[in-house]
Amino acid sequence: MRRLNSIRCFRKTHHSGPAAIFAAFALCATSIHAQSAGRTVIDLRTYGWQAPDQTQKHHPRVVPSVVVDHKGRVVIAYTVRSRTGLVTRDVPSLDLQILRFSPDGKLDLSLSLPTTLTGGTGLYLSDADQIMAKANGDLHWFEPGVPDEGKGNWKVLVDCHAQWQSHSRRTMLIYFPKSAPPLEVIHFGPRLETTRCGTAGPFGSPQEKIQNMPQSITDEFGYFHGLEAGRGFFTDRWPLCHYEQRVELPIRVVANLTAVNDDAFVAVVRATHNHHSDQEVFSSDGQVRFRTHLEKHETCDSFRNFPQASERGDFVAADIVTIRGENWTLDIGGQVVARRIAVYEVNAGKEVGSFPANPKFIYRSAFALSPDGRTVAVLEDGKLTVWSVPPRRKSLI
Repeated sequence: MRRLNSIRCFRKTHHSGPAAIFAAFALCATSIHAQSAGRTVIDLRTYGWQAPDQTQKHHPRVVPSVVVDHKGRVVIAYTVRSRTGLVTRDVPSLDLQILRFSPDGKLDLSLSLPTTLTGGTGLYLSDADQIMAKANGDLHWFEPGVPDEGKGNWKVLVDCHAQWQSHSRRTMLIYFPKSAPPLEVIHFGPRLETTRCGTAGPFGSPQEKIQNMPQSITDEFGYFHGLEAGRGFFTDRWPLCHYEQRVELPIRVVANLTAVNDDAFVAVVRATHNHHSDQEVFSSDGQVRFRTHLEKHETCDSFRNFPQASERGDFVAADIVTIRGENWTLDIGGQVVARRIAVYEVNAGKEVGSFPANPKFIYRSAFALSPDGRTVAVLEDGKLTVWSVPPRRKSLI
């Protein structure tokens, strides 16, 4: 494939000078997808990717987005500068570029959404793989006119200050800080259903604010994991729109916790002996269903990328980094010397895939696990790498 593309480029420029021929080869090389068994690499510069401004390359809100749909297609979003000169709020200088690639790495959908901000954008899929994007403080819903041809219209679904989506992608919770009631629950499906609820402030305690700012949601419940004086670490659960019915779950760990479903919770637990972090999966009764077994210098990096899980929670994935040269006694930080995305099968308690990633990436990165747990997509430095998780070998015994 590489040779065929190069020949086509040469045929178009064989009457030109050496400089033109060299430029043609360079252009063709950047547009070629590198493919090998189980891996596809896509150079996004071919599709207009631009490096973020130097002042924003590590900004926490300037984060690329990547998700994988139920058909194994990878959808990504990043901001590009599309217009110069006179710009207005209605015609801003930036676009949120949204691309979708088929499982074999071919572009099958290209969309754009004007935006005034480099950061604060987001990309979401519904349970039916319909594309949604956050830009300019609004959540937009793309309604295709001609299937898979990029023709259609963006419609504002709702203006939003903060939003949460269930792991099943069937439910979203939207927070409106200046409205009463301040919450809107959106259920996707054959028919869009919305419900307004919640209690507006002012609040007498931080505990009262939790009902409007959960850490994660499922299709039925909101969850919050935190620390409270006299109570210690706690995990509360309540039916969406009914915070007064909250109950405490017996999950009391020092961890970042998110709900995959109502009986599976992915946590990044900090170890006390070496200050590194492991990934664990808890059930609603507080039992540990799975725990990673990392090498001596490895740690689960939830600062840049929080762990991912498949739709049913039977597979989980984590961004694992190797740190060398640190000394906590002398307060000396280490250096990240290696990085990989690891995929685990929860019930088997085994690692089923390990995929190298760039430990020295310049800009912020993101990764996603497909709903079936069989595809990993890594987005970093203008490059998209898609890996196939190998099937687990069956025992012959």
